[in-house]
Amino acid sequence: MIDTEVEIQSIGDRLRGYVEDVEKLSRQVGVVPERKLKQVENSLSRLNAKHTLYCQAQQLYIAMDDSLMNLVAQYQEMGQMVSDSIQRQQQRFQWLEDFNQAERFIFSQDSAYQRLLKQSMLLSQIEKTAPALEKLKGQEQLLFADVDAYFQKAKVAAESTPALKKRQAQLEEKYIELKNSSEKIQAAEYMPLLDRIKDKLMGIAAVGIILMFFNMVVSKIQGYKKMRENAKQMEEMLRKSKDDYPKI
Repeated sequence: MIDTEVEIQSIGDRLRGYVEDVEKLSRQVGVVPERKLKQVENSLSRLNAKHTLYCQAQQLYIAMDDSLMNLVAQYQEMGQMVSDSIQRQQQRFQWLEDFNQAERFIFSQDSAYQRLLKQSMLLSQIEKTAPALEKLKGQEQLLFADVDAYFQKAKVAAESTPALKKRQAQLEEKYIELKNSSEKIQAAEYMPLLDRIKDKLMGIAAVGIILMFFNMVVSKIQGYKKMRENAKQMEEMLRKSKDDYPKI
């Protein structure tokens, strides 16, 4: 009986040591840099293996003592918490890496899109270069597919990481800029000179109509204000006339 109690005490001390070790790992998860997080994960795996082997070797004693059972359950609960924390931290690091990659790629496409847009405008002016224009459009479609894929990954990362909110706004602005350039490139097509001149003139005419309408609205507003001012002046004159009229 005494030997059994001594053995249970010894096993309890050993199990409490495992619990303390896993608690130490739990405190490291939130503070270690990405390169060391893998080390913490490996340490947890080794500790789990040791704990499992020890519990299997002492399972008869553990099964007959509630305090030992509680220590085993405590370790398993803590170990699962540490494992979950490691996975969450790894996911956060992955989101940050995804965002950084997207940011680098998207912001590096400025010169490429300037070149593609310029080439598409030049190729659309000559009928014979239509095949070259279609080829350029195909290249741009593939490029924008990559831009869009990177942006979607960055968007997911930013939605899960509030600290990226400001950078996401800047990235979205650049993405929209590239998307607009992409749409212009895909819309480029050969148009005879006379048709181009006609479109330009119609555009100028449309602007002229809008300006004329705007000026008309402004004139009406100004006229309405003038009428109100005149009405107020007339009302004031009538009021003064009544005040100046001699009383009998």
